[in-house]
Amino acid sequence: MRSQSESPPRDLVREGETCWKQAHARRVAFLVDGAAFFEAFAAAAARARHSILILAWDIDSRVRLWPDRRRRRGDLPPQLGRFLKELLRRRPGLQVHVLNWDFSAIYALERETLSLFPAAWKIHRRLHFAWDGENPIGASQHQKVIVIDDEVAFLGGLDLTGHRWDTPAHRPKDPGRRTPRGLRYGPFHDVQAAVQGDAAAVLGALARERWRRATDEELPEPPLERDHDPWPPELAPDLEDVTVCIARTEPRHDGRDEVREVERLFLESVEAARHHLYIENQYLTSYRFSEVLARRLEEEDGPEVVIVGPRECSGWLEELTMGVLRTRLIRRLEAADRHGRLRVFYPVVPGPPEAGVNVHSKVMVVDDRLVRVGSANLSNRSMALDTECDLAIEAHGEPRVREAIVRFRNRLLAEHARTTPERLEASIGREGSLIRALDTLAGPDRALRELEPELPEKLEQLVPESAILDPERPPLPAVLFEHFAGSRDRGAAPLVRGLVLITAVVLVLVLARLSGWFRVEQLLDWAGSIERHRVAPLLVAGIYTIGVLLVVPLSLINLNTALVFGGFPGILYILFGELVACGVTYALGRSLPRAWVNRLAGRPVDRIGKLLGARGALAIAALRMVPVAPTAVVNAVCGAVRVRFRSFMVGSLLGFLPGALAMSALGHQLAQVLRHPTPGRVLVLLGILGAIAGAMLYLRVRMRGRGRERNVTEGPGEGDGA
Repeated sequence: MRSQSESPPRDLVREGETCWKQAHARRVAFLVDGAAFFEAFAAAAARARHSILILAWDIDSRVRLWPDRRRRRGDLPPQLGRFLKELLRRRPGLQVHVLNWDFSAIYALERETLSLFPAAWKIHRRLHFAWDGENPIGASQHQKVIVIDDEVAFLGGLDLTGHRWDTPAHRPKDPGRRTPRGLRYGPFHDVQAAVQGDAAAVLGALARERWRRATDEELPEPPLERDHDPWPPELAPDLEDVTVCIARTEPRHDGRDEVREVERLFLESVEAARHHLYIENQYLTSYRFSEVLARRLEEEDGPEVVIVGPRECSGWLEELTMGVLRTRLIRRLEAADRHGRLRVFYPVVPGPPEAGVNVHSKVMVVDDRLVRVGSANLSNRSMALDTECDLAIEAHGEPRVREAIVRFRNRLLAEHARTTPERLEASIGREGSLIRALDTLAGPDRALRELEPELPEKLEQLVPESAILDPERPPLPAVLFEHFAGSRDRGAAPLVRGLVLITAVVLVLVLARLSGWFRVEQLLDWAGSIERHRVAPLLVAGIYTIGVLLVVPLSLINLNTALVFGGFPGILYILFGELVACGVTYALGRSLPRAWVNRLAGRPVDRIGKLLGARGALAIAALRMVPVAPTAVVNAVCGAVRVRFRSFMVGSLLGFLPGALAMSALGHQLAQVLRHPTPGRVLVLLGILGAIAGAMLYLRVRMRGRGRERNVTEGPGEGDGA
């Protein structure tokens, strides 16, 4: 237990431990909400001479940098794409590089349609657009950094995309709050930091390194011009001549060690807090963070903790996943809060109608000692899996910095509580407590409300633990199968579902035959007429190709083929149909633009395709026996990444052969049962189904064993508190 008079043992900001680099900043400004950031970016970009570097989780060329369509900044248009194009036209020496996260396909409907294809960003020969897929499977490029001439930089939680613009007033029906498609969205809160000087050059180095990793292209540093100042004249700094630190998260990938500076600084900041810990964050799911914070809440003389987040997560899917995890964490913190020093709030805009404010910011203020703004959520993945970038300033006892830190905290809280910073500061002075001051200022239409951690029992049982929904490590190979198959069973989930489907079809046909619902002889005679027809091979090839493109389970097509053609011919027709369909979809993947296939499949599957290309036919065969994605997607990816066609076809043949044999035997025996359903034939049919089920069970057990072996050899994994 620490005494409040005890001095901190060491600095919080330490290069190589809690931060990457420290650098001098001539100016620092905290840009609260999207309108301030968009305006500041537009003003600084308009003064750029040499370079604009943009690292984005998302970017939209249609987004308006200011909402008034009639207003122009120096005759520059408000839409981002047109703004950059006109800027490049006027500045012959300017180069713009945009590096956007090569997002998962599940975000496709939320992104700008044209941005799915990099060529759409070729609006000028000096605007260079690239996808950043240099992350482990399951990770994202989450850094939001913009650097102008290595002199001015922005970083924080905001991207130049839709659903971001808003003002601190958060008016319920602000006409400027529209998506690029013209749709309204609710109040949105976020924070960005702007820095000038050496700190911007450090962020420029970070951005160029990410570009190099993604494109293998080295970008030169812009020339240093002493008389050049791209800082917007109208942007008043919150601090001048101060040292800032840059903290990162980078996952272990491609031979590089992981970087967890963001997490270390979070944890040590909580340990160091004496009086007040103020947090704004989109998520609250990090188990390590919760462990440290819970210990501090149990202390008799620990700090007051005020957390501001959204009332609910964005969209029903996030609410059912990250929202549930947040509720569990808050319950844990409340159980540890023996002395009543914790408050978790969400802001609203009083109505009618009342509107919740979507808190997307990532801010922490520790007493009057440290402030941090960045992209990192308080989630497991932000601590180790996604790339993140935060800025922090430590006061080191300097009065002007301490005052600026407190002023910034009060400014944020006053916005949420719908009061003034002066009133809030006076209330804190009277009460001697941040929590009591907020309670005192709360009126009947209070805008800052306590979050009640309610969770229905059924949802509690349904939603798994955080290591699955909010992972800290890239998935193990067995978990990859789970990811693509949509099952928590670490095994051949698509095959198991196919087995269930086949079993259901077999049982329906047998029961129909035994009950006399239809005359099965007519069905079998019709099937026999297909077998004898000259165009049977073409018909089979067409059915398989269409089925694969429509994502019809191959197991169901195989059963029907075996039922029609029987024993040995059935094996040949199954293999023929599967290989023709694979060849056609492979050719489609090879002929389509690579970007199209990336957008269809996502880079994780693309990397699996590259791995298969390196390991040849045996890897293809293994993939056929345990599919990790729809057949058409895998085939197209293999074509796009130029897997050797002979290896592709030989591997497919080897991988499909066991299934073809099993389906042929099953289909042949099913035909026998349907023609003459004797008890012996029914028992043989059930025996074949049982053998297939046993093979699936064996495969699943083996895959689980492999997952455990990898977990042992790779060290602490998901959910491990080490």
